[in-house]
Amino acid sequence: MYRFKEYTYITEAKTAGAEMERVIAVCSELSKKPRKTFDKEILKNDAIKSFIKLADKSSGPTKYATAGLDIKKDAKKLQQIFFDFGKVINQKTGGKIDAGAGQSKPEVSTFWTEITEKKKDTSKTDILVGRNKTSVKAPVAQIMSGKKKETKATVLAAAEASGLQKSIQKSLFAEIDKFVESTETNSKKINVTVLKKMSMKDAKKTGNAHVKEIVDNQDAGKKEIIDVFNNAFATKKFAYAFAKEAMKGSEKFGGEGGNKVGEATHYLIWDYGMKKIRFTPIDSKLITYTANNMKPDPALKSTSFQRKTKGEEGYRFYQAMRAEVTTVLGEMDEVEEEANEQVELHKRMLTEGYINENRFKDTVKKIFTTAKNKIVGLAKKLMEKIVAIVKRAKQIIQKGIKESLEMFEINISRVRVNTEVDFKV
Repeated sequence: MYRFKEYTYITEAKTAGAEMERVIAVCSELSKKPRKTFDKEILKNDAIKSFIKLADKSSGPTKYATAGLDIKKDAKKLQQIFFDFGKVINQKTGGKIDAGAGQSKPEVSTFWTEITEKKKDTSKTDILVGRNKTSVKAPVAQIMSGKKKETKATVLAAAEASGLQKSIQKSLFAEIDKFVESTETNSKKINVTVLKKMSMKDAKKTGNAHVKEIVDNQDAGKKEIIDVFNNAFATKKFAYAFAKEAMKGSEKFGGEGGNKVGEATHYLIWDYGMKKIRFTPIDSKLITYTANNMKPDPALKSTSFQRKTKGEEGYRFYQAMRAEVTTVLGEMDEVEEEANEQVELHKRMLTEGYINENRFKDTVKKIFTTAKNKIVGLAKKLMEKIVAIVKRAKQIIQKGIKESLEMFEINISRVRVNTEVDFKV
C-alpha cells in the first residue's frame, strides 16, 4: 500500500482583508458614540475579534496596525487604533456605512447569463456609503478574479465596448479555452500545491497522474497566457474597457436584464496602517490608472470537497484570471492625501485642547511645505499639484483662526485651548 510523502500544502482561508468591510462599518458606527462606550464595546465585537486574529497571522511586506497586539494585554492600544480608524472613515465618508450590500447576489445581465450560465452572482458592491455603491479595496488588490466563463464574459464585454481587433480577440479566447474548469484529486491530502511538488511517478501511485499532467501543463503555459493578455492590454481602449468592467460590473449588472444594485460606483481604499482611507468615485481617472497598471495573473485555485454519500473527498481546482493593481493613485496623490490627513489629525488635537492656535498654524505650514517638497522631488512637471497645495496652505494661514476652523467644519464654540501644551511635530 502506498504511503503519502509529507508535503506542505496550502488551502484558501479567510483573511484579515476579507473582514475589512465589517470592520469599517463597526468602527464607523461605534466611533460616533462616547469614547467610554466605544472602548467598552469595540473589542467585544465578533468582526473586530476575528480581524485581530487574522491580521496577526497575515504575512507579506506590509503588516496590519494591530499585528502582534494581544486583545487583553494591549486593549488600550487596540481601542485607540480602531477609534482613530473610525474617525478617519467618518471624516472621509460622512459616516453612513451599510456593510450588508456585499452579502447579496443580484441578477446578472442576459448577456452574462448566456456566457457564464449564471443568473445571479456576487455583487461588485461591498458596502453602501450613503447611497454610493462602494467596492472595498486594499492598497494592493484584485480588481477581478474570474473562472474560465467569467473571464470570457469580461473579455467579450470589453472587446465589444472597445472595438478590439478580431485577431487579438482570437488569441485571447484561444488561451482562455485552455483554462481548467473543474478537476478533482482523490484525497484531501493532495491539492494543487502538493501536485506541483510531486513527481509523475508518485502521482501515478496515488491515482492522480492525469491531474498532475494538467497542473504541470497549466503552470508551464502561464507565461504564454500573460503575454497574450498583455498584448491585448497594449490596446489602450481595450485595457480601459476591461478595467472598467472588472471594477464596476457595468455590463455584468448594468446590462440588459441585470440588477444595477450589484454595479459599483465608488472605491473605498484602506491602508494597512489603518490611519487613512481614500473614498473615491470609479471615474475615468481611476479607471485609466488601473488600466495602465493592472497585471494579469492566471492562477490555479483550489477548494476542498467531501461527498458524504459516496465517502469521497479531495480537492477541486480550476484556473482563474486575476487582475491585480496597486489601488493608491500614484505616489504624488498619496503625498497630497497624507498632507490632508495630517491636517485633520492636528485639527482634532486643537479641538481637544492638546495644541494652541499658533502651534496649529505652524504645523499646517510644515505639513504642506513638506508635501510640496516631496512632490517636487517626485516629478517637477506636475506643478498643478504644488499650486493646489500652496493655495490651500495660504488659505488656512492667512485667514483668522475662526475662519480656518470653519474650513474644516469645526464649531468654534466647542474649541478648548490649553496654551501650556508644547506639542512637538
